[in-house]
Amino acid sequence: MTNITITDKAGLSADVELRDNSLLGQSKLMQLLAPTVSLLAHPEQPINQIAFRGAALSAKFNSPALSIASGVDLAITAGVNGALSIVLPSDQTLFGPNDFVPAIPLAADECWMGFELDAFLSGQLGATVNGFGAGIAASSKLGLTTYILFKSTSAGFPSFKSALTGLLNGFSANFGVDDFRRQLPRTVNVTELSGSITFSGSYSLPANVHALASSDLPFNYKIDVNPGANLTITGGIALSGEFVVRSHKISATELQLGIYKKKGSTLTATFTAGVGVEADLSRPAGTQSNAGANYTDLISAFFKTALPGVRPEQAGIVGDRADALRGVLNGSIDRSLSIAMNVACSAATTDEASVVYLVDLGSGDQAKTDAALGSALKGNWTQIDSLPNARALRNVFRETHDFQHSINIDLLGVYNAKSLIDYVNSCKILHDDDGQIVIVDRVKASEIEVASKPDVADRDKLRAALSREFLSTVTYAAGAGGPNGGKLNANISVSQAYFRYARQLNGRQMRDELLLGAALGIVQPGSWDGILVSTSNFGHVSVGAMADYDTAGAMHLFFADPANRTPYTRSALESIGRKAMAALIEPSDPGSTSRLLALSSNPVWNAMDEIGNSASFRQIPEINHLNVNELAVIAADWIDIRWWADAMLEVAPKLSDMLVAVEHSTAVDPTTDPEFMKRREALAHVLGAVARNTRSAFAGGWGLAVMAAVSGGAAKVSLDIGWNSQTRHYQNGQMLSAGAPAA
Repeated sequence: MTNITITDKAGLSADVELRDNSLLGQSKLMQLLAPTVSLLAHPEQPINQIAFRGAALSAKFNSPALSIASGVDLAITAGVNGALSIVLPSDQTLFGPNDFVPAIPLAADECWMGFELDAFLSGQLGATVNGFGAGIAASSKLGLTTYILFKSTSAGFPSFKSALTGLLNGFSANFGVDDFRRQLPRTVNVTELSGSITFSGSYSLPANVHALASSDLPFNYKIDVNPGANLTITGGIALSGEFVVRSHKISATELQLGIYKKKGSTLTATFTAGVGVEADLSRPAGTQSNAGANYTDLISAFFKTALPGVRPEQAGIVGDRADALRGVLNGSIDRSLSIAMNVACSAATTDEASVVYLVDLGSGDQAKTDAALGSALKGNWTQIDSLPNARALRNVFRETHDFQHSINIDLLGVYNAKSLIDYVNSCKILHDDDGQIVIVDRVKASEIEVASKPDVADRDKLRAALSREFLSTVTYAAGAGGPNGGKLNANISVSQAYFRYARQLNGRQMRDELLLGAALGIVQPGSWDGILVSTSNFGHVSVGAMADYDTAGAMHLFFADPANRTPYTRSALESIGRKAMAALIEPSDPGSTSRLLALSSNPVWNAMDEIGNSASFRQIPEINHLNVNELAVIAADWIDIRWWADAMLEVAPKLSDMLVAVEHSTAVDPTTDPEFMKRREALAHVLGAVARNTRSAFAGGWGLAVMAAVSGGAAKVSLDIGWNSQTRHYQNGQMLSAGAPAA
């Protein structure tokens, strides 16, 4: 036995006996100092009656190291390097509420006491040590805690000193497989660290493929792409960040083992494609990849999803170009997975389960069980998933099909190509910071890519390009409408999308994001009031909105009466634009009063239309008292709405002329009819002029909202919102939560 001395801030001290075979006894613990708490004021008082709930500690060892295995030590942090905690029945659970794995509840006759020790890995791990549950580097900091459950008997709870003695003797940590089997029942071992965990398998990620046309000709109605599919990738996902590994020994054979994302932290995902799953068609036989001969099915998976029927080598995706594409795809998948994982594990106030399994140590193949546990300690949690004696309580890697964050694949100008193969041959493939993939011709690629990062698209420039291409595409889609539109043998669907991801938003910022859902008519007013009031910080927020239009729906965008091709009036369009703009303004925001006044007042708006020059708006009596900034914002709203109304009014008659040409054409293929082609060229000319002057507001949420509004319900609208590990999905007027109808 070894005696250690415990001293508190009042100068009181007591000796505690440590067993020689205990971890702290073997590590030669000499003294514990509690510099801020009167730890020993009532050492014989039952632990549920002790005045304090936690205490910082300074632990001193004969040599400042924790012996974790033969010849392997952890260096102990100097100074305050430990802590003591007491969890009472009134706390209800040991670690607070957790929605994803069974909590550890406390009965009225139960208390937990925990001892924490801070250390760091001073060198490489030896063969006798598996690890800590995640891959870490030398000099990594570690927080090691053991919690022991104490139950009340007929004599009551044990005294504080007795419980502390039991806790220090029972302190342990899991560095090897045998440690799991030796861990005492009714104890929890916790390791806090920074590192990475991996899981290998086949993953299905939602992918939205948006086929878009520029205003240029020709327009090829025969182009056929897959508008929506799952991108199936096979390989390993590594998550890097701050983690908490918990080993709860429920009984002698029942082990709950999990790794949690530390609250408030951010994860980074990295995907590594598998080897040999499918022949790599991206490089001719006998050639070497710049990245080595680690051939994968990643490129083939991409083409199967985005452009089925196009084989990579047919489109010139070989050699260095294949290497470049592989880099773009990996970057996009890494970013998309990072966002998806953070949205899935973004609880603001608790550590969140990433991978948690319940393992029966008494059954199954013991060698395979030990190998899987050892692999998990090294940071690879793949093997444990295949154990018949292990049950997943949560595995975020296996939930990729539920992720609300989709990979968007935008095919800019694809309808202007002669064929899909020609299109890919002449294009460059980029990705943006949100992991979205864009294929665009090389000239236009130079307009939207970041100069210092040749494969990365500037988010704002890309959003503007997408808005221009959407307007052109939906116009051409409407051009296949009308009673004789079938002559063009086209069935085009067009999507307009909005996406925003933010690591953190406050309540006001989150409320502003929700306004888009209200403007689209799918988020009911007041439905988020309780959440906004009760939540101060929204972590890892993703907001994605989509409006889909078929050919018939596209006709509604340009004609008040599609059957008779009756166009909208200017006043009707401006009224729709004003209402959509006003719906996106929170009345309590600074400057909103003046904006809402201008948007809602017919006299003010009509006066602005009549003046026609924003520099002269101060003449209008109702707004002549506003300052320069307020007038500038009102002017911007007016210009945006006027531009949009002008664009719709300019396009509609040219579109109608083209539809008339289709109806009057006697050619089997109207694209061989000179009159039809003349009308279509006139339409393209107008679209080109509109595209050159596209307003930035149209590229944001207002553009999506105003087009959905003018469609009069023809748009199929959906909205996905993720925050603090919660999700909401709105579609067809119904709200879904985490894939199921919300209560």
